[in-house]
Amino acid sequence: MAGRSGLNSNTRSVRAETTADFGFSPLEVANRETVFRTRLPRLNLSIVPEQLDVKIGSTPEGTVATLNGTVATQRDRKLLQQLLLLEPGIDKVDNKLTVSADSKTKSVPVLE
Repeated sequence: MAGRSGLNSNTRSVRAETTADFGFSPLEVANRETVFRTRLPRLNLSIVPEQLDVKIGSTPEGTVATLNGTVATQRDRKLLQQLLLLEPGIDKVDNKLTVSADSKTKSVPVLE
């Protein structure tokens, strides 16, 4: 009699286990914040790193980065969130950035 997957009931599934054969030392929380801040100027964004407050901490759900401060555009706000999610060990971003009132009145093209 065929099972749900249409295979013979005598067929067994096999799962192979793989492991990496190299060591990995995750950065300490304080070092992750510093590394992220040093990368920002190299990206040529319209973001002033000194106006941002980046905090990275551990929770039972994983490592969470919190962004506070003001950015020029909604695009910058989303971009910073996405960049932090690309950082090794960051599981979630709590984005509390606000868009400056000056930029809300200007038309800024958004890249998709």
